[in-house]
Amino acid sequence: MQDYKKAIFALALSSFALGVTEFVMAGVLVDVQSSFQIDAKTAGWLTTLYAIGVVIGAPLVTIPLSRFYRHTQLLINLGIFALVNLVIFFSTNFYLTALMRFIAGTQHGVFFVIATLAITAIAPSDKRSTALAVMVTGLTVALVTGVPLGTFIGHFFGFKFIFLLIFVITLLAFIGVLQMMPKNIYPSPTSLKSLIPAFSHKNLFKTYAITICSCGSQFVLYTYIQKLLVEISGFEVKDTAYILLAYGICAIFGNLWGGKMADKFGAIFSLRVILSLLLLSFLSVEFAMHFKTAIVLNLCFIGFFAFATISSLKMLSIAKAKRHSIKFIDSTVSVNEAAFNVGIALASWLGGLVLLNLGIEFNAIFSALFVLPALIFALIFAKDKLNYSKFKSSKLRAKK
Repeated sequence: MQDYKKAIFALALSSFALGVTEFVMAGVLVDVQSSFQIDAKTAGWLTTLYAIGVVIGAPLVTIPLSRFYRHTQLLINLGIFALVNLVIFFSTNFYLTALMRFIAGTQHGVFFVIATLAITAIAPSDKRSTALAVMVTGLTVALVTGVPLGTFIGHFFGFKFIFLLIFVITLLAFIGVLQMMPKNIYPSPTSLKSLIPAFSHKNLFKTYAITICSCGSQFVLYTYIQKLLVEISGFEVKDTAYILLAYGICAIFGNLWGGKMADKFGAIFSLRVILSLLLLSFLSVEFAMHFKTAIVLNLCFIGFFAFATISSLKMLSIAKAKRHSIKFIDSTVSVNEAAFNVGIALASWLGGLVLLNLGIEFNAIFSALFVLPALIFALIFAKDKLNYSKFKSSKLRAKK
């Protein structure tokens, strides 16, 4: 196995640990309520604070780490993440647990900035999107397993033991990075001032908009999908777990396929194709929702195409950062990473409004409307294929 592939394996394990941490709360909120003697709304802050931490951490916490080599950045990042999850395991105070969840979220945001830039430095130019897809596979596997794993462990051992497991997995990822990650990937020091160029060009704003609308669109529907499956499609509640499992499996394959497509055709062309298919998949829900087989297939297509965008979104942000903020690539990429979670938050909020005022049968239509700006911006970008081979891996210089 080539050295860069070993490093990517370590990063994929890291992204799995972070993904489980992000998604697991949905399966253990009842246990959290019981353990801390709080209501559901208060327990929900453990999810909200993590998400806020991700958005804040990506652009801001990246700054103090930016002067270290990428290898050291990742070790600090994973070390903090492991420690805060261990504190959650031992914590008997809700406010301490909530603080640790926020800190864990900041490290989540930082990790994907560092990992994205590290991969583009060590992977061959024609394999970067595929390498990013493999790294993100850890996150998509966590999407499939995180909630059921947390529910199982929470039921049989207590919810805190899932955080002990996350600590162990993160520790293994830490050792993997320590042993497998190249130690000579040069950083790009940043400061608060360097965030200004990240908002200095209209094409950068278009890139963030594409990320927000591409990533967020599925969550207008997905956040409330159980209601559609039960009330409109006629499934039993117990059946929805298997449907979401199929959705997650398709997301994994879509992510890998999207990476290969971006390597072959470039980010812009790939996004034009994938977002067009995703838009059609959302619109098809209006016809498929009344037929059980059709809606399951439809949701599988949505999962596949929604996650197929990730590698292209990451490579697009790097290419645009290189073109419009060459000296501040880290800051631009960090803002784009924050945009992923901004998209999820906005989409979930919009989905709730649609559900409340129009009904669940309209959520898929608004998913289509949400993704439409991303498709429009992808269509009006001038070049069909961004030449990633020009993205110099000058940061990967052997320390002499």
